[in-house]
Amino acid sequence: MRGAHQPLLKEHPRLQLRMGIHSGPVSGVVDVNERANLAGAGINIAKRVMDCGDAGHILLSKRVAEDLEQYDK
Repeated sequence: MRGAHQPLLKEHPRLQLRMGIHSGPVSGVVDVNERANLAGAGINIAKRVMDCGDAGHILLSKRVAEDLEQYDK
């Protein structure tokens, strides 16, 4: 993940990103404009996690952080 956005950020250094990551239930829905979208508790919690952060940061929910602890560093 780290390398995927680095070229974009180098080309546009004023672009400020923030991201919230959570693992939870989602479902596919079609909005009023007939576009496919995702909805559900997993999306809502990821949005809340993102709202807690500042630009330039990626935040994880506690659930995701605990899930990732099982992997070697």
